[in-house]
Amino acid sequence: MSLSTQYSAEIQESTGCVRRIEKVTRSHMCRIEGYSVDKNIGKGNSLESTIFDVGGYDWSVKYYPNGSLEAEVDDISIYLYHKNKSEVFPMEPTPHIVVPPGNIQQQLGPLLENGNGMDVTFKVDGQNFNAHKCILAARSPVFSAQFFGPMKEKSDTIKIEEMEAPVFKALLHFIYNDTFPEFEERKESVEKHDTKLMAQYLLVAADRYGLERLKIICEKMLCSSIDTSNAVSLLSIAERHSCNHLKETCLKFLASPGVLQEVIETEQFLIGSLPSNLKESSVK
Repeated sequence: MSLSTQYSAEIQESTGCVRRIEKVTRSHMCRIEGYSVDKNIGKGNSLESTIFDVGGYDWSVKYYPNGSLEAEVDDISIYLYHKNKSEVFPMEPTPHIVVPPGNIQQQLGPLLENGNGMDVTFKVDGQNFNAHKCILAARSPVFSAQFFGPMKEKSDTIKIEEMEAPVFKALLHFIYNDTFPEFEERKESVEKHDTKLMAQYLLVAADRYGLERLKIICEKMLCSSIDTSNAVSLLSIAERHSCNHLKETCLKFLASPGVLQEVIETEQFLIGSLPSNLKESSVK
């Protein structure tokens, strides 16, 4: 059964001393299906349409299959209702919600310390390091392929070649904490020197295991630590591991007036290791 109704709504607005009445007319189609089932709900009970907008106000149509309480027997009643805003959208004041910062470090860091659930052991430079395959795989595409790829490692004990134990320990620290090891903040000259070296080693390790964030952190640190004692070695590292920012910074440093000659006089590298344009400058 389909019924079409036309109705008009008088919208009244008061603004100070002026009272304005606007008449709005609109057609709304109500389609009633299953009337024989609906009529069993009893007299005075209704079904309500979805809410629709007319003139900026919310309305609905209520349908009484057995008639409203005031209707005659066997009548069907249909009413248009103006919905009160507070009735249609009961809204509580939005509470002030403070979203805490991410705490991956607090969640994963302790796992590296307490050893719970560790399922793989790495042998590095005579030392053993335990870890979790799932965490390593989630952080590194290389570890993911090693543990869960088609050519996955079957043994739970893995030997790491060409890497020193402190470097691998620092690598694990980053994987679980997403931060560079704490000795980065120390100010003693010896520790600062160790930090420079560790940044070099970790950059190589980060490139090896696809840890791009760690690689960028190390590259940034090395860009700010270039001097005559390490410029050429850092340039070589930048070339081998595709660190464009570090490469550019090294080249600018070496091209500075007087720097190249000072670097040459330290006799810590062969001229053959220099790029061709700097090599020509050194010969002159």
